[in-house]
Amino acid sequence: MAALGLASTLHPPTTLKFKLWYWGSFSALVLAGLVIAIYQQDQQDAKDQAQADSNNSLAAEVKTANVKLDALASATGITISGGLNEKLDYLINHLPQPRHLSPEQRMTLITELKAAGSYTIAVRSARLNSEMDSYADEFKSALKEAGWNVVDPDFLLGESAGHGVQLLFKDSKNPPSGALELQDVLRDIGVNAPAAMNDFTTFKNSDMELYIGYP
Repeated sequence: MAALGLASTLHPPTTLKFKLWYWGSFSALVLAGLVIAIYQQDQQDAKDQAQADSNNSLAAEVKTANVKLDALASATGITISGGLNEKLDYLINHLPQPRHLSPEQRMTLITELKAAGSYTIAVRSARLNSEMDSYADEFKSALKEAGWNVVDPDFLLGESAGHGVQLLFKDSKNPPSGALELQDVLRDIGVNAPAAMNDFTTFKNSDMELYIGYP
């Protein structure tokens, strides 16, 4: 009997039922292995796609950052080259700080302009630049409070952005009324505003313009 049991162990029954069970189990194991392999490949593909998407997104962000840095540099009259890190380093070290009228400058400007009389003037900032626009608005506010008539500037054909603050009028040899007084007051608050001729504007709204250029 023992010999018969050993023989049965070494040579499993070869009945049809057993064969069906054996090959069914084997097929299930193979199928399970395939499912696991496919799942693992899908997971790896998903990771690879996520990494590719991340790389593409990063590249797009770097490109956008480069465009914004170039625009920022251009808006302040700076020309820079190199990679993103080089541009950032350069701008951090060279980008001018936003200009503002201090409370003391504003008070002096208003007080002295009131004493100088009341004149009509336009205030212009170079191109579309938030720093220059903000600085120009501070001058407009002070001029208005001093009793000056602040008007919109004429359209300036072929405008090129200059630097600093300038006083524009048609003929630098014949400054309009109030121009010299304004220059003196600006000088008193530490703002140099040299006279400059301007052949591109018609000066229909005023005889002079206060021009705010790049820092």
